[in-house]
Amino acid sequence: MTSENPTYHCNKSYIIKWCITILAPLLISFIPTNEVYTNTIRLFLVITLAIILCIAFELLNLLIPSILLPALYVLSGVAPANLAYGSWTSTLPWSILGAYLLANVLDESGLLKRVSYWCILRTGGSYLGLLYGILTAGLIVSLLASGMGKMVIAILCVGICKAFNLKVSKETGIILLVGAISTITPALFFYNPVGMSLVLTGAQSVIPDLTITWLSFFKANFPYIFFLYFFVYSVYKVFKPKLEFDGKSYFETELQNLGKISLNEKKAFFIVAVLLIFLLTQNFHHIDLNWGFILIPFLAYFPGIHIGSQKAIDTLPYTMVFFATTCVAIGNVAGSLGLGQIISQGLLPILSQVGTTGALMLVCLLGVVLNLLLTPLAILGAFTGPITQIALDLGLNPLGVLYALKSSIDQVFFPYEYVAYLIFFSFGYIRMKDFTAIMGFKTLLHFIFLFAVMIPWWKIIGVL
Repeated sequence: MTSENPTYHCNKSYIIKWCITILAPLLISFIPTNEVYTNTIRLFLVITLAIILCIAFELLNLLIPSILLPALYVLSGVAPANLAYGSWTSTLPWSILGAYLLANVLDESGLLKRVSYWCILRTGGSYLGLLYGILTAGLIVSLLASGMGKMVIAILCVGICKAFNLKVSKETGIILLVGAISTITPALFFYNPVGMSLVLTGAQSVIPDLTITWLSFFKANFPYIFFLYFFVYSVYKVFKPKLEFDGKSYFETELQNLGKISLNEKKAFFIVAVLLIFLLTQNFHHIDLNWGFILIPFLAYFPGIHIGSQKAIDTLPYTMVFFATTCVAIGNVAGSLGLGQIISQGLLPILSQVGTTGALMLVCLLGVVLNLLLTPLAILGAFTGPITQIALDLGLNPLGVLYALKSSIDQVFFPYEYVAYLIFFSFGYIRMKDFTAIMGFKTLLHFIFLFAVMIPWWKIIGVL
């Protein structure tokens, strides 16, 4: 512990969090076992809950619980080493590294910044136009960087606030949150190797031959793009930001400062084009999409291209790789213990009484509630298998149910629920009351949109 890191101060809040982290698993350990709730399952829940609470309360550096969890599974006898660490032999951790490397290279080339300025200029210089421009820039950056361009948009939004000397207010909060949503919510319709690998791993534990291509995923979920633009307009009308300014000249200057498109930017665009072609043609080559994220980013270091720097490698978020891979281990071990069947049997009587639409709404509500306690990746890692089993037991196409669960983890009320939102919040331009109000409003709109648009659309195209 160091005095420079307030996270580890032994204050009252810190002590309470540790007490909860210790007592909650302890209470589970006192629940009597039976033929269904075996001692191994109880031990699995105790270990998993303790580690997840450490993560949720930020009691330890994320790397520590990520390493501890599979080790505890093995040492306690809950799972053998080849199962607890089996996720490291999958394409998941390597595809995450590749995707982050690509984002770093694109950022260094200047391509992402140029795209962002260009988008904002196309939408006008008013406050509402600025919000639309940020959203559009975030969507394009998310497509180019495979969902890894969050920091680019975060820095862009903070730069806007500083350039216009904006004080921390509702107006700056909306700017930062639109930026966050523009790069986080696209994971609902653009294939992101992190979340989709977790979904596929869990689902394939129940249906081994289930596949989701880039095009099929986008086709099923592209209406969420319209939801985002509707959300921005609704936020502007409901929360009535008072700030009005003409920022067109500022962004014209910033774009001019970048100069003509450089050779490095052209090379970066070439790499993105190769990746997109690979993703969009899976129906022809039938290669796991994760291999594209693993191999193609390294084109940046090949002779003739060579735009990747050593810094782009040194700054890779290795901790997030460990965390995501550990989340897969949770799902793998849970599946081996038969927890999917147990959860399915418990929820099936409820879900079978509410019809298809009601079942999907309840699954989404379950994800929103779980998000208060678990991280989004932990939810996908632990629950996609059971949810797939529930869908089969209900006689539904699992894809629609899985898409509903995936959409639920994007609905948050507090920054701690989702690391990506916490990044934007940490810049200090979003007040907590604004975060809760705006994100709560987004969650409400999402449930309405899910009921009115997404579920009917999924039924039309046959994913329900």
